[in-house]
This record gives sequence, C-alpha cells and structure tokens, in this order.
Amino acid sequence: MCMLCRGINILVFGVLLLLTGCSTDTDIAKTIQDQLKNGEMAPVLIVIPPGTNNLGDISGAGLNSERPTYKVSISSSFAIGKYEVTFREYDHFCDLTGRVKPNDEGWGRGLRPVIDVTWDDAQAYVQWLSKNTGQEYYLPSESQWEYATRAGTKTNYWWGDQPGDKLAQCVNCAAINRCDTCTDIPLIDDGTVEVGSFQPNPFGLYDVHGNVMEWTADCNNKYNSKTPGDGAPRLSGDCDRHIMKDGSWWNNVRFIRASVRGSAVDGSDYKSQHVGFRVARRIK
Repeated sequence: MCMLCRGINILVFGVLLLLTGCSTDTDIAKTIQDQLKNGEMAPVLIVIPPGTNNLGDISGAGLNSERPTYKVSISSSFAIGKYEVTFREYDHFCDLTGRVKPNDEGWGRGLRPVIDVTWDDAQAYVQWLSKNTGQEYYLPSESQWEYATRAGTKTNYWWGDQPGDKLAQCVNCAAINRCDTCTDIPLIDDGTVEVGSFQPNPFGLYDVHGNVMEWTADCNNKYNSKTPGDGAPRLSGDCDRHIMKDGSWWNNVRFIRASVRGSAVDGSDYKSQHVGFRVARRIK
C-alpha cells in the first residue's frame, strides 16, 4: 500500500523499526513505532534532527499573525508523526477506553485523518499513548511543528514558494497530483484524503500542507519577544484557545503555507471537519 510503501517490520524491545524501500525510510534510525500493550502498534514516527531555522512569515507573503519572524534552535532530536493520526488509530483508542468516536462526515474512516476532535480529545489520545507504551507522547509545540514541516527550507511550502502540483489536498490543488505509486486511490475533490496520498517533505513527513489543520500544544499568543526560541510550547496566554497549524482540504493554497497559524474561537470545545492532529514523542 502506498502509505506504508510495503516495508519489512522489525520489532526490537517493543519498538518497531520499519525497513522499507521508500527513499525517505532508507535510514531505519529515522523511523520508529512503539508497540501497545495489546500487541497493536502506535503511530509511525519520524525522528527529527536538531538544528536551527527561521519560522514565521519569512517570504513576506503571509498574515500579520505570522509576524515577526523568529529563529528557533532545536538542541536535541524529537519524534513526530509520519502521518496525521488516522481514524483507524483513534477509533482503536476509543474502543479500548469507551470514548465516543468522532464523526467522519460520511467520508469514511480507516486511513483518513481523524477529524471532529477537540484539543482535549487530542490530549487524551497522547496521554493514553504515553501510559500504554511507557514513552512520553505529547502534542507538538507550534515551533516544533513548523520546524519539522519546513525540514530545513525557508519557503512557503517545503517544495518552494509556489503552490505546485502533486503535493497537497486543498481547494484548487489538482486532484490528480498524488504520489506516483498511489494508483489505487480514487480522485477526491472535496474533503480529506487518506494519509500518505501525496509526496513527503525532506524529513519524510506526509500531509504537512493541507488535508487537515493540526492541533499543537501552544496556548493562543501573538508572535513577540517572548516567543520561545528553543522549540518549547507557550503554555501561558489565552489557554482557552490553542494554536492550530497548516490549512485543510477546505482552504486555498495561501492558507496551507508552513507559517499559517490559527486558533479556535469556541475555545476548548471547538471541533471541526477541518481539524485533526499528529503526535510527537520525546527521544530518551
């Protein structure tokens, strides 16, 4: 299947190392997957290397909320979801905990990104993963998310400043532009698509532009001199609302740039067919 690129799975001490033929996975040290207590697997993670990059509206094409730009220096590696959390993964969590399953808007579940989840729902999922695996899962900070999305680039999208083709699910993004091997995935003009339907960024992350907006750990704040430069989340400010990164299938190409940020007007109860999340994990 395109999403996993048909790999060989090697289980070592409860962590699944994925040895695949995909160019982004040839170094197995970059890809890890924890085993749950019942033998099922947690989301696949990509290990993001330390480094420095500028974040925010670097190109000058963005919104006031993306300014001023700032530099972030990540001093140690962290892991982040290779894909947005899927309905399959989140439904498994609901089955085991008795939590109510979110609406799929009639689009289907399985490998589509989970939607209609609140920030609290996303937090409950990462806390459950932590307890179940013994590892420290969390929602990525805004700066970790953008650092991982940019993957060392300084452009609007990881592939350049122009929207381009074959790269994202959004309004007016060409539906035929999927990864070359995904011949079994039908064209979809509206709504989400299965995770991994488009090309990954240089770090090997999929769907960092479009498909769904993604919750982060950060409370709602403007960029200013107090914006952390070390990748830490901002846990003060308007914490009834939290920052979401990226745009979704519903947004046009201007609003799926790496620096796009938003927050929910309805606070912690906000959920939408446009919003999902991906997980992060500390590297011990």
